[in-house]
Amino acid sequence: MSVNLASIEMRLLVVMDALLAENSVSKAAARLGMSQPATSNALNRLRQLFNDPLFVRVGSAMQPTARSQELAAPLSEALRQIENILVPQDFQPQDMPWVFTLAVSENASAVLLPALLAHLAETAPNIRVLAESHSNAQLVEMLDRNAIDFAIGVIPHLPRRFSRAPLFHDRYVCMMRRGHPLAQGPLTLDEFLQAEHLAVKPGFGETSRVDQLLAERGIQRNIFATAHQFVAAPAIVAHTNLLALMLERMLPMFDTSALHITEAPVEGLSVRSDLVWSQPRSSLPSHKWMARKIQAVARTLPQDPRQTPDAALPALANSLRHDKGDRPWTP
Repeated sequence: MSVNLASIEMRLLVVMDALLAENSVSKAAARLGMSQPATSNALNRLRQLFNDPLFVRVGSAMQPTARSQELAAPLSEALRQIENILVPQDFQPQDMPWVFTLAVSENASAVLLPALLAHLAETAPNIRVLAESHSNAQLVEMLDRNAIDFAIGVIPHLPRRFSRAPLFHDRYVCMMRRGHPLAQGPLTLDEFLQAEHLAVKPGFGETSRVDQLLAERGIQRNIFATAHQFVAAPAIVAHTNLLALMLERMLPMFDTSALHITEAPVEGLSVRSDLVWSQPRSSLPSHKWMARKIQAVARTLPQDPRQTPDAALPALANSLRHDKGDRPWTP
């Protein structure tokens, strides 16, 4: 049976794509810059169009029906093809509003995002960035269905169908409260192993990256407590005798007056944050433009990992103003 495409409003299909990506009316509305009532109204019209509930509530969550799941991949691909047709081959961000969705690690959010957003606000004010937090385990599926445009973080293992470009390096240092018995001199490996530690784990059931690095060296910490975010670590450490391994580039965002920072007694505790994207999207002019911007900002990060963001931003802005964007992006 043929369908009269002229009778179908394209925005409804865009809303459907966002609902499939978010499984939430409120999150889909935020993603699209629509009000929640307007998004709910669009969902009702989609239900009439497809003659299916499309999403059903299970507890507090929305779950896609079988029909929705069948639609997900072909709908996403069709919208991407339309996007390719409509986007000018020479992407000019000042000519149109554009939204990029990034999955950004906590470390990259603190280190890279302030400079990136400051630069975009000055040079491309029509661009909007949605920065989301997702575990590495979720990234493959989200990149495959175009729920995110890029992922930024320490992402060790990915199938070959994804591309990556290095952005910046960081290393772990040891943090404890000022006045801690171990703060009197250099921390030895024996002291490190005997002490109780706070581990920062990215998600439920995952081993922290630094504990993976330690395990590769045959070292296991005495973990007394865990937290899911680095932002919680300084306050916890300041009020206990726990030690924590902290990424050095994050230190400027904290008040370290109550903390003692020292070298970890284990060599090689360093990580690299990468920019990751799906290869099929590499040809999109908009993606090439954004990838260049992200890599350009990363190149201007201060060499001193403990330089404060306020001190670094003027230098970053000056450097980026002279970056004409003509460097090839890393494909």
